[in-house]
Amino acid sequence: METNNLNIRYFVDDPEASEQEMLLKLFHFEGNESNTLNIEQVPALMKSGCIALCRRGSFRLKLDGRDIPVKADDLCIVFPGMLVQTVDRSADMDCLVLAGDIGSVRNLPVKSMSELYLLIRETPCVPIRPRERDILMTCFEYIRLSYSRRLFPYRLEVTRQLMMVLGCEVAAIYQKSQRVKGREDTYKERIFHQFIRLVSDNYMSDRRVDFYSKKLHISSKHLAHLVKSVSQKTAAEWIDDFIVRHIKRMLLTSPQTVQQISTELNFPNPSFFTQYFKRATGKTPKQFRMTAK
Repeated sequence: METNNLNIRYFVDDPEASEQEMLLKLFHFEGNESNTLNIEQVPALMKSGCIALCRRGSFRLKLDGRDIPVKADDLCIVFPGMLVQTVDRSADMDCLVLAGDIGSVRNLPVKSMSELYLLIRETPCVPIRPRERDILMTCFEYIRLSYSRRLFPYRLEVTRQLMMVLGCEVAAIYQKSQRVKGREDTYKERIFHQFIRLVSDNYMSDRRVDFYSKKLHISSKHLAHLVKSVSQKTAAEWIDDFIVRHIKRMLLTSPQTVQQISTELNFPNPSFFTQYFKRATGKTPKQFRMTAK
């Protein structure tokens, strides 16, 4: 399957913002014609996160193979590392997309962060009310204006705070849509959130649960218990989930052979790599790659 990599750095030349992990770009898409992101005919591997607000019309969004219908007044979140494609866009579609490399949003000061993360992974698109749409559009415009003031000495500091405001608005919408409890994270949830961050940063190089438990200064048994109680999945299952998703993306987007992918992901040999992937998906890497073409 042909794919491309979608990185905000292709669209923004801003060394200062890049250095501070604050690269941003607001895209405005209308109708069903091809656009600068080129994700209508060819799926794209997202290197940046994005918030999409559909203001009019409709389209279908494919996220890591899931088919998600999007209509007017729907809000969608796409995490970095997802494979994205838009299909069946209506002629009257009107959509705003704020994309960026935004390290500071990881520390968003919202309640029930771990539960929110799980919710967005499961339900990336939710309907919003007219007032919520108006508030989000105002946030987008303020962020765009702030970010464009290249000569303003506190441009990035102000933009970072505006992104925090937007993040809180978005979090409240998702929490309300699924009645997420508006409370502070428990100790278990804080550990889970730290664990997910560590896995996201290190899964390509280390798949051992004890690696992550040592980073968190707790025992492997205690980590396994905490993660299972919060997410209903074991720590090992979460690590496998990140790895298998990455393998799928490489099989879809990379010309590398199965052996080369196995070596890059630090598997001991291609045979073990094939068994690992088949146990998780029911298909060998070659079978998965062939059926996806």
